[in-house]
Amino acid sequence: MDYLLRGSNNKILFPKIVVTKNDNYLSRLILVEYAGCESELSSVSDYLYQSILFKESYPKISKAFEQIAEEEASHFKALGKIITSLGDYPTVNINARNKIKYENRKNIPYKKIISDNILKENETIDNYKKIIKYTDNESILKTINIIISAERRHAKINELAYKDI
Repeated sequence: MDYLLRGSNNKILFPKIVVTKNDNYLSRLILVEYAGCESELSSVSDYLYQSILFKESYPKISKAFEQIAEEEASHFKALGKIITSLGDYPTVNINARNKIKYENRKNIPYKKIISDNILKENETIDNYKKIIKYTDNESILKTINIIISAERRHAKINELAYKDI
């Protein structure tokens, strides 16, 4: 099964963000998807980690996860541009209590990892659908809808991978 999203030279093209007024409420909603506990930023690290984890046993899935991580990074960048355009400053969620959590998913079944991915992708789609209710800005709506389409592709790739394991 070929899980690859696209050729490596193709990048998602987001529209230029044009905002005429600051909107702190909308920027705070987007900030959660930007760099909250379950966010575009965490998706980048999750998929990169999984690409390493799956590399020997499932190299095609590994490569797909690497490409998904690259797309998630482009979402992170696009959301950062929206947040700054709305007059806010993008921040990341850092544990202030200096607690470090290391996660080793080596002994977690691959199907469980992938089913978690599917769940997260669908939750992310639902979160973006809620966010778009709070704006009529064409460039923001277009950007978020591009991200939603990508998240749907990611869920579909995970569903195909799940069936093949």
